[in-house]
Amino acid sequence: MYQNQSKEAEKIFKYDELILEFQSMWNVKTKLLSVVTDATGIFSKSLSKYLRNITVQHEIKEQHNTAIVGTAHILRKVLR
Repeated sequence: MYQNQSKEAEKIFKYDELILEFQSMWNVKTKLLSVVTDATGIFSKSLSKYLRNITVQHEIKEQHNTAIVGTAHILRKVLR
């Protein structure tokens, strides 16, 4: 499943100020990588593009699994 593109743009816009602050404080070039997976496993269409930009090897399947297992863990704690 894919996340709505406007939601992705909203999340990137939300962190614009933080990026500018990092750049000015540390005098480094900063790029935001939107790697957000919804608790139900929904991700952005550009997730694979973002994952290629980082040196750590990740797979989309792992992102789905982590999101679903984390959600199940939270639900178990809450519903006890």
